[in-house]
Amino acid sequence: MAKKINLAALSFLVASNNAQERQAAKDILHTLGARNIRLVQDGSKAITEMKTFPADVVFCDWEMSPVNGLQFTRRIRAEGKGVGQFAAIIALYGELSQQLVIEARDVGVNDFIAKPISMGSVTSRLHRVFGNPKGFVRSDTYFGPDRRRRDAAFEGEEQRQTPAKIYTNPLASKFANAFPGKPKPKVAKVPRPRPMAPPPSPRARFRMITVLVVAANGDPIEELQSLLLKVFPPRFAVQRATSYTAAIEAIAEETQDICFVGKTLTDGTALKFISEANTSGWCVPIVMVSDFAEIEVRFKALTAGAFDCLDVEHLGTKLLSRAIHKGLVKRKALLRLRNKREEKILFTSSSF
Repeated sequence: MAKKINLAALSFLVASNNAQERQAAKDILHTLGARNIRLVQDGSKAITEMKTFPADVVFCDWEMSPVNGLQFTRRIRAEGKGVGQFAAIIALYGELSQQLVIEARDVGVNDFIAKPISMGSVTSRLHRVFGNPKGFVRSDTYFGPDRRRRDAAFEGEEQRQTPAKIYTNPLASKFANAFPGKPKPKVAKVPRPRPMAPPPSPRARFRMITVLVVAANGDPIEELQSLLLKVFPPRFAVQRATSYTAAIEAIAEETQDICFVGKTLTDGTALKFISEANTSGWCVPIVMVSDFAEIEVRFKALTAGAFDCLDVEHLGTKLLSRAIHKGLVKRKALLRLRNKREEKILFTSSSF
């Protein structure tokens, strides 16, 4: 079982072009106890912010512009002052690969998270960074955390081409304090019968569910939005896209739990949209909504990557609720699979 973590004494900086990602990171850190959090829109502002706010931990979107995560990390490691130069930098990736891991490692990144971030991914990375704070290495070509994952003693002849100086991480004790002391052993007590608690209300079992509706204006799928209000409990945030371009931009953010798409769009077909979303690896399940008689369209949609098809003429709250439930289960499975792939990439590339 992972140890509890307390972030009240640490300072955090979140740098990302995406406002929703920044807010999501802030909400997660706040839930974990962090109180000193600042948000910036890009790497340039993050560099400026670090001069007056030397954060202990930085969450940095690798793909932001005009100054990206690589440029930000290189500047902070090379030009940082005092503790700010030793900050733990956690890179946020849309799609993690071995090449990107090596690239980030070589400029001084501590760890990685594949987007979208979650409570579990943030907690596990903080445990990994705080639980084993690396010393820092300075040479002619590199300054940053020790890139070797293993702490085994080196035996044999020194083969470094350039001399390197090792620094103790000045934040090590601060990171260690993020873990409260070991809990006292519990004394066994004789269990006492307790009155049975009332079952939770149906409303308490649901969270806010974000639904993306993709269809041209006038498409029968528009009735789906009114049906969502009739599904109990009515906790749905509905996003709408009426063109292929807008739909791709929306689903690329991966803030939705499920997507319903009609058979036509104004500047691209629905099948093209489904195929693009599937090949890009975005973890948002897509449901095709069309006429039951259009067997060929439904078959092509499933082949392109849709996980379900619904008949627009017989669409009701019961059928819609079932599709949403299946979509939430599917999304959870996709995110779990992505995390496993990410861990595998990190393991195979951890030669440092």
